[in-house]
Amino acid sequence: VVACVAAVLFMPRPPERQNPPVGKAERGEAAAGGRRCSPCVGADEIRRMRFLLHCAKSVGRIAQEWDERGDLTQALRQPHDCERDIRQDFQCLSVAAAPVYAEAYNVFACVATGVLNGRRVVLVLFRGTKGINDLRADLRTAMTELEDPIEDEWYWQRFAPPAKRRIGLVQGAFVHKGFQEALALVKDDIISQLEFAIGPSGNIDGEPWDVWMVGHSLGGALATLMAVKVYEWVQAVNSEASVSIFTAASPRVGDKAFKRHLQSFGIEHIRLALRGDPIPAMPPRFSGFRHAGPTVRLTPSGHISKQSTWLVASLGSFLSTLPMVLAFPIGKYKPWDWTKAHKTSEYLSALKQAYDKERAAGVE
Repeated sequence: VVACVAAVLFMPRPPERQNPPVGKAERGEAAAGGRRCSPCVGADEIRRMRFLLHCAKSVGRIAQEWDERGDLTQALRQPHDCERDIRQDFQCLSVAAAPVYAEAYNVFACVATGVLNGRRVVLVLFRGTKGINDLRADLRTAMTELEDPIEDEWYWQRFAPPAKRRIGLVQGAFVHKGFQEALALVKDDIISQLEFAIGPSGNIDGEPWDVWMVGHSLGGALATLMAVKVYEWVQAVNSEASVSIFTAASPRVGDKAFKRHLQSFGIEHIRLALRGDPIPAMPPRFSGFRHAGPTVRLTPSGHISKQSTWLVASLGSFLSTLPMVLAFPIGKYKPWDWTKAHKTSEYLSALKQAYDKERAAGVE
């Protein structure tokens, strides 16, 4: 019975319509290059996502250059410098301090600075899953209580007595045990690197600034958890600054209480998921895990949309994870296809197609 249901669910999808459409709504879709699923995402927002994903992809190259004592800033700039449309908006990109590395869970992160449309930005970049030590963190799916930033050493070293404005009060939130243990090895160093990049006064040359937490896969999970601590730090040093999160292919991090806790901050949270990538559907919902941020759904052909319905989201998660559960190829799906859909290069390719479609439709 399972095989029959799977065969129906995973039968090859019909090709996208090529014939000229009729009707006003369909003509609008054709003009957008097949863009659909309202609300749509404009070209400017897609360009920003492409830049942030380029930065997430660069972390692996930065780690390699760091081992070889190479130029870290050049490793960060290289992927997006060749794309003129991205380079026009994002300037002065550089690695601000020495990277942070923890061998136990193979966690690698770095802090970079730049200028986005005339406003200073600080990027906290986490590397995705790499090697057996990272898998140890991924597979420790038991839940543990979320650490309150006020209990961290970095907090008491800087804000004793506690800061007068405490926003991030933790109340009964539980998160992925492996992710929190991995983050615990680098959290103090990351705060130190942020202070080095921004300055002890909380100002970068007297200019306004924003912090973006960025990561792909495991890096996305760590960026989401670290955002809780960075938000608390930002509120204490400069409440006018903002904290935002961008993740791609990130697994679920915590439970419903953690979701409510993170959403209470009111920060911008972009969570990108590509169709066919099973990692955003892990750990499964029945284990109590929930995604904390809204989903931007993307297909390999460049269809992009925000906030799909619960039914669409649940069906997408089911279709992405069922091949892993069955553990053998069904139809046109092969095990290596699941790995391919998880790569940053596949996400970037799909985003570029979405960007071209929105530009063709005149949606900025």
